[in-house]
Amino acid sequence: MKLKRLPEDFLVEERLLIPLTDPRALPTSDLDCDDSQAQGVSSGSESSLGQTSSDQPIARGEFVLYRLTKIGLGTPEALEAIRRRWNLPRASLSVGGLKDRHARTIQYLTIRRGPWRRLRQSRLELVPVGTMSRPYGPRDFAGNRFSLVLRDLDRDALERAKRGLESLERDGLPNYFDDQRFGSVGFTGEFQAASWLKGDHARALWLAIAQANPLDRPHARHEKELLRAHWGDWLAAKAALPRGHARSLVTYLVDHPEDFRGAFARLRYDDRSIAFSAFQSHIWNLALASWIRHHLPETRRLEIPFKLGPLPIPHHLDPFHAETLNHLRVPLPSARNPKPVGEWAGHFARALDPFGLTWDDLRVRHLKDLFLSKGDRPALIRPERVRFESQPDELYPRRSKLILQFDLPRGSYATILVKRITAFVESLERGRSFTLGPPSQPSETRGGDHDELSPPSLPQPRRRRPQPRRKRPGFNPLADDRFTP
Repeated sequence: MKLKRLPEDFLVEERLLIPLTDPRALPTSDLDCDDSQAQGVSSGSESSLGQTSSDQPIARGEFVLYRLTKIGLGTPEALEAIRRRWNLPRASLSVGGLKDRHARTIQYLTIRRGPWRRLRQSRLELVPVGTMSRPYGPRDFAGNRFSLVLRDLDRDALERAKRGLESLERDGLPNYFDDQRFGSVGFTGEFQAASWLKGDHARALWLAIAQANPLDRPHARHEKELLRAHWGDWLAAKAALPRGHARSLVTYLVDHPEDFRGAFARLRYDDRSIAFSAFQSHIWNLALASWIRHHLPETRRLEIPFKLGPLPIPHHLDPFHAETLNHLRVPLPSARNPKPVGEWAGHFARALDPFGLTWDDLRVRHLKDLFLSKGDRPALIRPERVRFESQPDELYPRRSKLILQFDLPRGSYATILVKRITAFVESLERGRSFTLGPPSQPSETRGGDHDELSPPSLPQPRRRRPQPRRKRPGFNPLADDRFTP
């Protein structure tokens, strides 16, 4: 099973809660594929409410709303390209969320007093679609519509994947933050935020600018090699580094050689914000995983590999646990939230202990522009408007592809669904019992009927019955303690 074989195999579009209000909104560019509508992703000329831009009156405001279509480019990189092209201050751009680099995505943003014109580059297109009286943000879209293509499936894997999708209505998905959230975690596996919260500002800075990361591009990799080679010798580091952000931080350290706190505060806001969000998300994941392992037996969960370690995903939930998870909301780890009590105090303590932190430590000090978000997050989500169909795979002869379409709330990850399907298929391939429906009761009238949600019965290994030992002189098997009939 393969995902993201092509950028067009992973399509994401924000579902707006506000209409596209200006009749001058231009159609989406030729970055859109002709088959996008067939796969459930709109071309962008229609809002998620089903209203075309020309159906609405023009809204007046100083914030121009744009539709950003990008492919093979992360949201921060796209925003930086727009800012540089139009010479805009960083604070003038506002988005509702970050979208995956390895995908084709449609999202929205505002630019304060932005130009009413489109911008087209090799991997992005920006189209004005309306105006707003305030910056665009997370409250302006309900979630995301996804269209994914899973490739290279044989017939058995295809049928198992379909059955895994059918079980989503009952089991849902744990609302984990997925691996994309943790791009700031490099080869050391350490978190910048954890070091900062413990007061180790020097380590936090080293992790931010010198730690090797598998996502580093060649120029960043070279800069980090130079920083590691000259760490502490700031004059030598400054002489070796090319002009850029890293060199400006080192220049500050030349004049303030022990002020790691001040140097870290001069990191780009987006990079610092992503790093602190990553740590908060990891602790939340660990706390939810602790709850699931505590409440669900091994037969009701699968351990799935993630970048930072395995996490359990429930399956075949009984009605009690399904109802409990449906209503469970887990607080975001932050001292701005009330300290957990009872069972949740233990789950969060287990998550924080390896970092030498407690709940009271989860307060960002000395950085006036950063804080750990408060509030909570649902433990379980259920994809909506789920549709899927299989077709011959044009990339893999004699194999099939599975096209999935579904909606998720904002902040939830479609790749969690893919991980669950993959684990489901692999568990069946290993021969693990994985019942999708309640156990069937014997019935004389059942005949050839079967529960269409139940997987085909798997061949069970034949149990070898113990054989009596070959009779030897003086050997009585019934009197030998080692023999079990």
